[in-house]
Amino acid sequence: MGGAWFLVVASQSKQTAAALAQRLVEDWRSTGPRTTISIGATVREPGESPTEVLARADRALYAAKRGGRDRSCFA
Repeated sequence: MGGAWFLVVASQSKQTAAALAQRLVEDWRSTGPRTTISIGATVREPGESPTEVLARADRALYAAKRGGRDRSCFA
């Protein structure tokens, strides 16, 4: 989305989306990088606007960062 941020859009259930986010973190760690990764994940609820979904994902991202980075957080 900008800077070092990116957006992944996937057609997933809540459980699958949370697992995908965690798998991305684990795959990143397995490469032995010098940087961390923080992921905020969510699933669009019926009737939600894209703005509402992105805002919830953004809150989850910042929760992951506050939690120590190198993790995912699902909202």
